[in-house]
Amino acid sequence: MGRRVMSLSKLIENFRTNLPYGVGVFFVFSVVFGGCSWYVGNYVNDFYSPGFEWERQIPFVPSFAVVYLSAFLLINALILFIDSERTIRQATKALLLQIAIAGIMFILFPAICLYDERVVSGWASTPFNIADTINLSFNQVPSLHVSLACTAAIYLSRERTPIITLFLHTWVFFVALSTLLIHEHHIIDAIAGYGLAFLCVWIFTLNPLWSAITEESAPPSTNRSPLVTLLRRHF
Repeated sequence: MGRRVMSLSKLIENFRTNLPYGVGVFFVFSVVFGGCSWYVGNYVNDFYSPGFEWERQIPFVPSFAVVYLSAFLLINALILFIDSERTIRQATKALLLQIAIAGIMFILFPAICLYDERVVSGWASTPFNIADTINLSFNQVPSLHVSLACTAAIYLSRERTPIITLFLHTWVFFVALSTLLIHEHHIIDAIAGYGLAFLCVWIFTLNPLWSAITEESAPPSTNRSPLVTLLRRHF
């Protein structure tokens, strides 16, 4: 069985403990993500597109911007629902490392989408314009949107029921799908985002050498997320 439903007092306690970690990640993300886009936009003249020509046939569905934006709820859920300081530290390290790696890739391999210009009207224009503004122009490979959301789902699903785990990772899948359907990213961007998330989680959580160096010993959980169990078997 999974953990009990958290009480309001426990959620408040988690919020107070985890908020500094969340603020730190947000600050680093804003500086790196915004700084890379600014630098590439002002000092780089040669770009490549990570997309394939056939990806132009992917339908444009602006209403999926709502799903795209929901990733921020998933990421910020770490602040409320992680009740172990060890786990929030691991998650923070994983998030910061992937932001750093992505920033280096944004600078070294400046990219742009090959999709045609998008024009949106109706109710979907508001969430789409917000999503398009947040995404900026040149930060393509890997998709940090997918990477951060996937990382959040992995840590949130630890010691949760299989149903919750399935829900969280289904949510991430639709977030990744939304990056394609609103023409903000290409398929390789989303795949690279998944790969970056798993790499950083492995480094800070599943790598026995790193755990032995940096983390205090802890008894193994008998109620670990199926995804974490699967990763442990392969790494």
